[in-house]
Amino acid sequence: MMDQAAPAPAETFLVARLPARVGPLIRGELYEDPLADLLDPTGIAEVTGGGTMMAEGGDIKFVDLEICVQGDLAPVLDDIAAALEKINVPRGTELIDDNGTTLRTCGTRAIAGLALDGVSLPQEVYDSCSADDVLDAMLDAMGPGHGYAGFHAMAETTVLYFFGDDYATMEKAMKKRMPKVPLCQNAELRQIA
Repeated sequence: MMDQAAPAPAETFLVARLPARVGPLIRGELYEDPLADLLDPTGIAEVTGGGTMMAEGGDIKFVDLEICVQGDLAPVLDDIAAALEKINVPRGTELIDDNGTTLRTCGTRAIAGLALDGVSLPQEVYDSCSADDVLDAMLDAMGPGHGYAGFHAMAETTVLYFFGDDYATMEKAMKKRMPKVPLCQNAELRQIA
């Protein structure tokens, strides 16, 4: 009698929905690729893609990372959440099954969005100050432990995203520095995660 191979485990699909507002390239660089580097070699799960959900008006609502799990999801859910936290996903990240049920939330980082006015400032402001200048000034103001989390450019505004452990600390440092940076006139600071 021949030995029969055990059937391959069924695949289960899971979505990690991040309250991050970045386009596909930055999504891949910050989240998809690092998650794949952690999960794919284990054989328990594979990152199979991602998506960016747009809101009316051109802003980004959230990004998804698609994950395929070999076999039952329950035994590996903790491992997947731990991998997401290891790559510093934003607070409020949801793990959603293929029925649309949120199984768990995770995340370690606060995210601040700084929306820069791209149309109504005097031309000399745009000529003398760039988004890179704003980025450098905000990172300097916030200090160690904070970083750049991407950007999203729209027709009339560009939003720079920053991460840190505590939004209130980020907000205080950024609001103190904003009056000293010409391109921050009319800028709007908001908590994303």
